[in-house]
Amino acid sequence: MAALIRLLALLLAAFGVHAARSATRLPDGVTKIEIHSAAGVSAHVRSPTEVATIVNWFDALPPFVPRPCPYPVYSPPTVTFVFHGSGAARTTAVDRLPGTCSGEIEYGGAAALADDGFVARVSRLLGVAFDPSARTAQNEAAAKLDAARLLGLARVPASSRPLSKRAVTSTPRGTALVEMHRIWKVRLPLARVLAFEKTHRPRGSSATGYGTGYHWSTITSQQLMFSFPAFAGRISSRELDFDLDALRGGWTRIRVETQDTWVVARSPSEVVPSGVTEVDVGSHRVTDRGKVAKIVRWFDALPIVQPGAVFHCPALTYGPVIRLDFRNEAGAVLARARMSIRFMGGSLVSTPCTGIQFSIDGRPQTALVGGRFFVRVERLLGVRL
Repeated sequence: MAALIRLLALLLAAFGVHAARSATRLPDGVTKIEIHSAAGVSAHVRSPTEVATIVNWFDALPPFVPRPCPYPVYSPPTVTFVFHGSGAARTTAVDRLPGTCSGEIEYGGAAALADDGFVARVSRLLGVAFDPSARTAQNEAAAKLDAARLLGLARVPASSRPLSKRAVTSTPRGTALVEMHRIWKVRLPLARVLAFEKTHRPRGSSATGYGTGYHWSTITSQQLMFSFPAFAGRISSRELDFDLDALRGGWTRIRVETQDTWVVARSPSEVVPSGVTEVDVGSHRVTDRGKVAKIVRWFDALPIVQPGAVFHCPALTYGPVIRLDFRNEAGAVLARARMSIRFMGGSLVSTPCTGIQFSIDGRPQTALVGGRFFVRVERLLGVRL
């Protein structure tokens, strides 16, 4: 009897698992898959083996479970899968933020599925990069190369002994910053080493700061900070710092650190959806097609507030919140933008300290730096916001 009960329990459990999976399984007979990335990258999968592999991966995806996630440095583009069956049958799945902690797949009316590396696996299978982060990745690679080059510009006294054979590299989590450093020690007093570094400023740099550390009335450390011109659109900040510490026995420790901050590109997914025919700017309703197209084009060209960056914001005087609603022909709001405006010299100015909050279909996106966006809109419409 006990054996029969166990057998029934196993059968019921198996049935339950099958029922749970069947709710999210693709229909039988998928013959072709269209894949479209918001970056404009597409692929058409017709190979029976590849189609079967992708379908099996999809059917095995676990349910999406919301959980605390770190702030993403880069928001991957949305990837849409269209599964074609026999005849005209087709099923669509939308993978949002693939590869991240928040990655989820919308499929029909069922509960969301976890991305679980699905897009990455499909990308490797097909040899197609659906993630347009190539631009951001190129900027990151350039920053790492530049940091190593800047470190090579540092000069230390000839008798200095390296305490590390190789440069130590780190990328603080949640930032677009690469740090690289090396350490030496030299049998010279702190003042001599400081004088040497001041007279051997790294080529192409500008002195941006000095610092002095004391223990009671005795100087125990010195800091020298140098900066290099930014590379527009690629590396926003390039720094080289010297930390000099007095040691016992007449020695001085020299720590040289480079910090390069690369530019994170705005994700192609974070743009105003197509189909916008009306833009409401505050109390002004814009329906002229040419003006609507210009506002959308200007808005989509705005850069994002760089993740992990530190901004020193002065005390600001904020004006009212300006609202932008992007609507379709039926009047439905497709996207929204909100910003508390700082008035500067009579003009509306958006800085990293006053970023534009943007959402698509209610989903928050990365904040944007508007610059003089609202000034241009004022001039286009001939109104005061």
